Order: sequence, then C-alpha cells, then structure tokens
Amino acid sequence: MNFNSDEMLHAAVLREMERGERRDGLWAQALSATQMDKKKATAKYIELRVQSMKDDMKTFIKGNIKI
Repeated sequence: MNFNSDEMLHAAVLREMERGERRDGLWAQALSATQMDKKKATAKYIELRVQSMKDDMKTFIKGNIKI
C-alpha cells in the first residue's frame, strides 16, 4: 500500500476528529470562513488542520536539522 504525505495527514486529522479532538481556534476560523455552515466548516477545518500539521513539521525540521 502506498501513501503520500497529504493522504497520511488527512487520515490523521480524520482520526483526531473521530476521537472528538478539535483545535478550537482552527474550528472558529473554519466556521468564520463558511458563514457558520457546519458541514462546510468541517471540510474547511480539515484543510486548516492539515496545513497546521505541515507548518508544525517544517518548524520542527528547521529547528532540529542543521545544514
């Protein structure tokens, strides 16, 4: 089975959501961006959360890998 990083990040977000985990700040951004439409906000939240994970990984790599 072949997974790319975006697919793995989306799966990780889905697992978080299934466990009831949510970043309230990102959820508020998603609601705001979708005029409080909860179905659309869920999709937007996933997009925002995946991007936040990517940003966290970049920060971690920059802080821990010396070139």
